[in-house]
Amino acid sequence: QNDAILLGLAALAAIPALVNLLKQDPPVAVLLPLIDSANHLEEANSCIEYSSLNDSFTLSGGSNCIVKEGNGKPNQLFISYGKKKDTELLLNYGFLRGVPSEGDSSTRRRKLAEKFLANNS
Repeated sequence: QNDAILLGLAALAAIPALVNLLKQDPPVAVLLPLIDSANHLEEANSCIEYSSLNDSFTLSGGSNCIVKEGNGKPNQLFISYGKKKDTELLLNYGFLRGVPSEGDSSTRRRKLAEKFLANNS
């Protein structure tokens, strides 16, 4: 039940920003701050849809969108960006599966480059 409440609140919080963005002619990209803060999990059964009738976006997700971290860490919301190749994940989203986000930017860039080359050479 808490998972459904979390997803509902995330969708509601994004509505005012979306209305302002959609009134401009024509929107080519939309910022969804609360949805954009969710991490990617390819297996997450999530769906983001725009309704022109309601002039709003809806986020729906199943039970595997909420991952329980354990060890006292809070649950985490995941959405799926769809099945993406390493090139698209790195260029459009700035990450690769299996490369942790911790560390300074120089170390992170090096690890991303090494992982990309190892996977795509």
